[in-house]
Amino acid sequence: MQKGTGRYSRPIVSIAILGIILGVAVMILSASIVRGFRTEIRDKVVGFNAHLQITDVASGLGTEDKRVRIDQDYLIEIQSIPAVHQIRPFIARPTILESKEGIEGVIAKGLSELDLSGFLKDRLIAGEMPELPDEAASQEMVISAVTARALDVEVGDRLSLYFIKEASDFSTRRLAISGIYQTDLEEFDGQYIYIDMRHLQRLSNWGLEIQALSLDSCTTEGWLVEARSFGGGDRPLFRWSDGKLGAGPYPICSQDGSPVEIKLTDESETIPDTAFISFIEDVRPDCSCLYRPDSITTTGGSGKYYVGGFEVFLNDFDQLEQVKNQIKKTTGPFFFTTDIIERTPEIFSWLEILDVNIYIIITLMIGVAIFNMSSALLILIIERSNMIGILKALGSENWSVRKIFIRHAGKLILKGLIWGNLVGIGLAMVQKHFQLFKLSAETYYLNRVPILLDWMDLILIDIGTLSICLIAMLVPSYFITRITPVKAIRFD
Repeated sequence: MQKGTGRYSRPIVSIAILGIILGVAVMILSASIVRGFRTEIRDKVVGFNAHLQITDVASGLGTEDKRVRIDQDYLIEIQSIPAVHQIRPFIARPTILESKEGIEGVIAKGLSELDLSGFLKDRLIAGEMPELPDEAASQEMVISAVTARALDVEVGDRLSLYFIKEASDFSTRRLAISGIYQTDLEEFDGQYIYIDMRHLQRLSNWGLEIQALSLDSCTTEGWLVEARSFGGGDRPLFRWSDGKLGAGPYPICSQDGSPVEIKLTDESETIPDTAFISFIEDVRPDCSCLYRPDSITTTGGSGKYYVGGFEVFLNDFDQLEQVKNQIKKTTGPFFFTTDIIERTPEIFSWLEILDVNIYIIITLMIGVAIFNMSSALLILIIERSNMIGILKALGSENWSVRKIFIRHAGKLILKGLIWGNLVGIGLAMVQKHFQLFKLSAETYYLNRVPILLDWMDLILIDIGTLSICLIAMLVPSYFITRITPVKAIRFD
């Protein structure tokens, strides 16, 4: 086929190429926008609740809030899975925030050293992450911009936190705001605050904590000391180093100043706590003991050895189901593993609908390209019917002539693909770097149109468009078989 086209076919061909350019550009932009949107929303949701959570089976089934020991043997095996990026302990408890302007119900989530970098820190819009000192729980917290606006507070202000323990009992903490974060996921932003995990461990009463009190009273047998227990499971058990059992008060006497220990256990196999009583020489005429209790220390309670469960972060979201099954086999029947899709089904159902929209857009764009190219090819065939007749008269078969026109159509399609890629990728890169098009964060959870170009998407769009359009050209090219040499040669 000679280069160029006739005066009738030239504008039709140009329109067909323009249609392919626009169609390919729209497909590339649609795929990159949806992929970017899906990835950013998914990453934000995962940032709040991780890819996977491991809890006690009772907690997982929602029957009760159960503790999990922080030193589980299976953690090393899970961390060795190539797809696993990080494992973090977690605790979350409902609480009520109170300021001078009002109250808000939220979920307080525990912060550990592993949480001080990454998702939360990257989304701070004011202040900084709390410091977590070794000696005591931090008196700082991080809240969202949504919560800050609702309570009319800012960095540095103090809020009261009320944790309901029982129907008529609650515990209070008063913490300062060290930082304010914003993810634009208002449903989640308004739900979560972050405080030192040690506050929540203590409030949960999962571990045992012993207190020993010297009553500063000496009998003929010794100084009176009483033990008390907090937290743990059923029936606390006190074991004194001199053989006594129970809380007391008991008279204790150390004639040589040797310390006395009181070990607290329970019937739930809770990790024990121990009190150590040291003595100082104190001779009194009304007391037979040469030493009196001087200081009482403990191991600090065993609550620090318990958490609500573990959060597992992955390197690749696509391996979610595979890793989940591996973890289930590793942890056994006494632990419950849930994934982020199960915990937030409404978000991921919505994201799946976006994928459906992409398929619809691609189908429509390819359909438009096929229609335009079919129209252009028919015009070319009609305009070149004289040439077709001559070729047939010289002995060319129908398929040979059809291939000439299909190849020419392929060149036009390829030209449209190249320009379509340049336009689509160019616009995508401009939006990615300059963020010209904005969105309403309240509606779309993002404040600008996101872009994530994936080369596999581009390859599939190009190969798919070229292949489908070329196959579709078989239909209009069939018109060539209806052209007879005698009539075609006389056709002008």
